[in-house]
Amino acid sequence: FFFFKQKTAYEIAQRLVGSEMCIRDRYKTDPYFAISILTDTTERSPTFSLFPFENQRDPPTVKVPSLCHLILLLPESVTTGLKDEDLVKASWTYMLGKRDVRALNGPYWEKYKEKVSSERLFGHDFSYKLIPKRREYAKVNAKHHTFLIEKKGDHIHFCMLFDGPGKEISKEIDVKSLGGSRLAEHTLVKILLNTHSTLVMGKYGRYESNIMIFVRPSNNKLIDRAIRYVTYMLNQRKEELCKIDSKKFDLIDYKFVCNALFAEIETLVYDEAIVLKTFNRICKDLFSIAKAVQLDT
Repeated sequence: FFFFKQKTAYEIAQRLVGSEMCIRDRYKTDPYFAISILTDTTERSPTFSLFPFENQRDPPTVKVPSLCHLILLLPESVTTGLKDEDLVKASWTYMLGKRDVRALNGPYWEKYKEKVSSERLFGHDFSYKLIPKRREYAKVNAKHHTFLIEKKGDHIHFCMLFDGPGKEISKEIDVKSLGGSRLAEHTLVKILLNTHSTLVMGKYGRYESNIMIFVRPSNNKLIDRAIRYVTYMLNQRKEELCKIDSKKFDLIDYKFVCNALFAEIETLVYDEAIVLKTFNRICKDLFSIAKAVQLDT
């Protein structure tokens, strides 16, 4: 969990690296690093085909705990007397810098309300009361550690707290040279979190060399990226494949790879490497290679 005091918190149930990250800002009311942490935790889902934040309105049979979850702990002066539903809404409001939360409501969006309505939005619970609930339904093969990030004067304090007393790794970074610039401090935290999560994904086998083999093609940018990765892998083995059939290799272009990718997307599920699956499909269809690369990454 990343805790903000306003402590923002995000929990990694340890199917990967379990951690809770605690961030305390220097202000009494405004969560300081919330947006940067939210960005880092959410963008890893499509990049590495990870389960996104679970929605509490989903039935238990389809609710799969995400590796990361964001929690906003608000001051007692804000939370006192709030019902659970209002606490969720207050957490969203503080997450957005005290802006009102707006979703896609109204007659036009009625048929999409299960995806875009306010009810669906508030199913993503960022309140502190989710912590014990999540520890309960995410307890199978999971450990919950804490990774703290605190703004302490001119320093940002990082501390990994493992299960058990006295087990921690900590580091402080002097940010005095940033001149108190919030943009610069957010940029630094974002770079550090991005580096950390990328290294974790590497330990988990979610990329090979510089290729994100688990990228989930959920938008045009990521579709294009997956196509280029598959094309790159094919070109890396051009000599081998051309020895089998050079004319068939000449058939491979952007459109060909795109068609193969979309054929694999039809059956793609989370935790599958679409790049490797598409590469294998092309090698099998054109060159009769049953399994060009292993998929048990």
